[in-house]
Amino acid sequence: MPILQYAEHERIPASEIIHPFITDRIAQTRGTPWMVSAMTRLQMLGAYEEAELPHPRWASW
Repeated sequence: MPILQYAEHERIPASEIIHPFITDRIAQTRGTPWMVSAMTRLQMLGAYEEAELPHPRWASW
């Protein structure tokens, strides 16, 4: 039985949802979400860690 089956849900109208974003032009209706820069850096950090992990093992041979 799923745990969320008994969770209470509350519907919130779309007019009450705030989606902040960074605008590049005046009157822009779509933009870059604030979290994009953080997520990009986290992805780069993950790739760096994956690339660097084998190096100490190779150096010890």
